[in-house]
Amino acid sequence: MIDSRLLVIDDDAAVGRFIASVAKRCGYQVESVSQADDFRRRLDEWHPSHIALDLQMPESDGIELLRFLAHRQCRARIMVMSGVDQKIIESARHLGISSGLDIAAT
Repeated sequence: MIDSRLLVIDDDAAVGRFIASVAKRCGYQVESVSQADDFRRRLDEWHPSHIALDLQMPESDGIELLRFLAHRQCRARIMVMSGVDQKIIESARHLGISSGLDIAAT
């Protein structure tokens, strides 16, 4: 895998570390953040090819981050994840796709 970069945003550090660990074993370079401001900054500085996005975080709304990514015309492949109901995840996935984002199957 050449220059595959995964940016993880999840408020649960253990989940972020787990995703990072698995992704590194698959050949990804990985950055993990827990705050929306850090996510936005790393997006601009690091230019990930893939994003793992938690929808449900106490200080940030994953849907707003999807809208931000769409506004920025982000070309990264986005994996939407969350402990919320599957219908909400599916709705977020459809919102991302209709906004022009490359959303991976949930």
